[in-house]
Amino acid sequence: KIQKILLFMANEIKQSFSNEDIFNIFKNNKLLILFLIENGIITFDETINEKIIKLNQKNCAFFINKNVRKKRNNIPYCYFFMPEIKEHNYDEEQVKKIENDISNYVSDSLEEIKIKRRIGENDSYICSLIRNDSIEEFVSYVNQKNLSLSSDIPQSIYETNDFLIENHPNLIQYAAFNGSIQIFQYLRFNNVCLTSSLWLYAIHS
Repeated sequence: KIQKILLFMANEIKQSFSNEDIFNIFKNNKLLILFLIENGIITFDETINEKIIKLNQKNCAFFINKNVRKKRNNIPYCYFFMPEIKEHNYDEEQVKKIENDISNYVSDSLEEIKIKRRIGENDSYICSLIRNDSIEEFVSYVNQKNLSLSSDIPQSIYETNDFLIENHPNLIQYAAFNGSIQIFQYLRFNNVCLTSSLWLYAIHS
C-alpha cells in the first residue's frame, strides 16, 4: 500500500523535494529506498552513492531500546545496495573494497543479491527453519552442528527489520518474534534462559 501511494505521488514528491532530501526522508528503510531507486523517484547519483557507502546500520536504525540491545549489527548499509554501486561504479577502488568485504558475509552473485534483498529477511538456514517453525529439521540441524541453543542468530546483509537489526536476537528471541511456538517450546524445555526482553519479541508475533 505504501508503495502504491508513493507511485501515485511520485511526480509531486520529485517536484517538492530534492533527490538528497527524498533519500534522507526514507533512509531508515532499505526496502523503500530500493523501491524508490528502481522506480526513478530517487536517482542513484554520486551523492546518493556516497551517502549509502558512509551510512551504517547503527546510524539509521530508528528503534533503540537500551534494555534489549546487546550488540549492534555492524553490517554496512552499502552491502544491500551492492548491485547499484557496482552498476554505476563511481569509484573503482571503492567498489573493489566493498566486493572484498562483502565476501565475508555472502558468496551470492549480484543477481542472487537482487532476489534475496527484495524478500528482506535473514537468509541463513537456521533462520528459515525458525520462521517456518520446522521443529524436526531445527533439532536435527542444531545437533548436527553442535550449536548452542543460547547462541545468537547469524547476521545477514538481507535483514531489513529495524528491531532485529538493532537488537541482534538469539534463537529463542527470534522464535518469539516469528511466533514459532514449537521451536520456542523446545528451547524453553531445554533450559534456554527466558529474559524480560522476550516480551518485545513476542509482541511482534
